[in-house]
Amino acid sequence: MDSTSFIGFSRDLTIEEYNRLRVAVGWQPVAPRLAQRSLDNALFMTVARVDGTPVGMARVLGDGGYVLYLADVIVLPAHQRTGIGTRMMEDVMAYIDRYTLPGERVFVNLMAAAGKEPFYARFGFSQRPEGPLGSGMSMYYSQD
Repeated sequence: MDSTSFIGFSRDLTIEEYNRLRVAVGWQPVAPRLAQRSLDNALFMTVARVDGTPVGMARVLGDGGYVLYLADVIVLPAHQRTGIGTRMMEDVMAYIDRYTLPGERVFVNLMAAAGKEPFYARFGFSQRPEGPLGSGMSMYYSQD
């Protein structure tokens, strides 16, 4: 990225942009109907753009109460280690701070890609299993 590039942050992303980001980091694209619902139902989203083109994103999901989940933290490989991921996480953490009132506590979860745990630890996340929390688990489900 050269010094003349403009980096901006927004809250909007199209289905096509979302899937381009996912595919660029080796993830599967999401069916358009489900992708739109996913984007529409995020509690918070930050999108990093360089000269108008999305190069990163992060979403916060949740139940509207106690449980929050950080999903789709993506930075295109060519833009990793430039501070974009850190800036997006700062946006996410500022949202969580605004979301949580004094005296409240929320449970924020994420599934880190292998090897990315130290990045999230910088923001206060603990690697699991630790104590009674056990290990994180996931599955992909389809009717195919």
